[in-house]
Amino acid sequence: MEAWLVLMFHTRKKTPLLPAAWAPLLMFSVLELLEPTLAQAQEANAPAAENGAATTIQDQINSGFEGIVKILAGLLFYEVPLGFGGHSAPFILLVLIFGGIFFTLRFGFINLRLFRHSIDVIRGKYDRPEDEGEITHFQALTSAL
Repeated sequence: MEAWLVLMFHTRKKTPLLPAAWAPLLMFSVLELLEPTLAQAQEANAPAAENGAATTIQDQINSGFEGIVKILAGLLFYEVPLGFGGHSAPFILLVLIFGGIFFTLRFGFINLRLFRHSIDVIRGKYDRPEDEGEITHFQALTSAL
């Protein structure tokens, strides 16, 4: 009992009782201990949701957005007749095609003019080891995509 009180109220020691490097391990251990409990809680709620007795927050959100999603899906995936041979295409596909053509013309064929530059960035031509930062140009490019 006395050792417990000393550990609890000991404030002169500068080093913490639990090293900071152990914190992730401790957190992982606690989460691993709680995992079976969380899984059982999910399984217990599953039959109630199937019977319609209790709805989850996710079901309430889904039912709230269901009407909006149906309207947007009907608009975006509306089949636009192309006028030849009975062919049609979804509206969203036509928006993407015309948007790509518009921005290619508007920016002066930048996707073709700077293609060589993009290859140089990928190859690492502009990387210098003495530059500050943790990521390379290639890593920045791939994370942006």
